[in-house]
Amino acid sequence: MSLERKKESERMPKKELWNHVIEIKKKSIQKKKKLYLLSREERGEMCEFIEEQLRKEYVRFSKLSQIAPIFFVRKKNSKKYIIQDSTL
Repeated sequence: MSLERKKESERMPKKELWNHVIEIKKKSIQKKKKLYLLSREERGEMCEFIEEQLRKEYVRFSKLSQIAPIFFVRKKNSKKYIIQDSTL
């Protein structure tokens, strides 16, 4: 993949009218989530993943205090994949 196409693939689409803030009611109940313990290596991988996603602007910091725990799954090719537990 050329450098230009790689940069192009790392950009989010332009902002549109339907991109807006979702206001959360102050009285909404936040559910407690199970926390998954990560090894030192996994914490490092998680930080790298988050930094890359922030750099690409795929994610941004949230003002919410709600969390979505993550864990790693090793696939048959021995590569680990980060998984977000978004169950309610």
